[in-house]
Amino acid sequence: MDKLWLYLALVGLVLTVAALVGACLKRTGREQRLAQEIERFLRDGTSLSYSVCDDRFARLHNDVCDLMSQCAAERDHRRRTVQESADFIADVSHQLKTPLAGLRLWCELTDDSNGKANAAKELELVARMETLVQSLLRLAKARDEGVPFTFSAQKLHALLCGCADELRPLFPEKRLSVVGDATLSCDASWLGEAFSNVLKNACEHTAPDGVVTVQIAQEANTVTVAVRDNGGGVPESELPRLFHRFVTSGNAAPNSTGIGLAISRAIVERHHGGITAENTADGLLVTLSFPVIDGIEKLSYESVS
Repeated sequence: MDKLWLYLALVGLVLTVAALVGACLKRTGREQRLAQEIERFLRDGTSLSYSVCDDRFARLHNDVCDLMSQCAAERDHRRRTVQESADFIADVSHQLKTPLAGLRLWCELTDDSNGKANAAKELELVARMETLVQSLLRLAKARDEGVPFTFSAQKLHALLCGCADELRPLFPEKRLSVVGDATLSCDASWLGEAFSNVLKNACEHTAPDGVVTVQIAQEANTVTVAVRDNGGGVPESELPRLFHRFVTSGNAAPNSTGIGLAISRAIVERHHGGITAENTADGLLVTLSFPVIDGIEKLSYESVS
């Protein structure tokens, strides 16, 4: 009899252990599936279905669903805000192009012999307004996800050297140098424009014989492009808004529209990167950072100026 009770006790113990192991394995499987669903949501925005079970893990599962729904709603709101802003800028810019063209024509027809001594100044102002309109249109396109970017592997040293070569005739006494190299999947035309705007800004804010240095670095998951000048930097109060549209520093060029760095920011963010600025002992340091993304050409774009 004692052996029978011992046998039954052992059988009960084995069944209990088996049940516990099965529950642990089941929980582990559910945790793995939940983790996979969270990764899928972060990758492509696919939301998770609610659980109909009644246990603690199901409550955690449903809390994650609620959080996903809130994140998706906020993401959609940001996208709508960005798109509405881009549409507004594009609409206003297009509406300004026609009257500006007419104004330019009348200024050109009215010369000094007709008693218009200020025609040259008026043409200069019209040209500045036309530049502003074109810059606003470019900013709207850079922020519009409907405008496709064509990604391909590019050597950044060659891309940045090309940008520097285009600027040298405008700033013949400046010393521009590019150091290092990295390979990045990007739209060469758009990213080249972003680099050119940052380099032009650096050249404009240095002395006639100023020095602008570009340092390219590649790590396992990040590519950085650091643009450093010796122009003395900008006031600390201006740094937080340096990449917002219509913001110009106190020593900006007379014809500056305050759009160039905002365009650069929009382009960098379309490449899933970030751009920052800080003052150094000699001048301003602008750092553009890009993630190294393998196999994914497009992520969600959620930038709000």
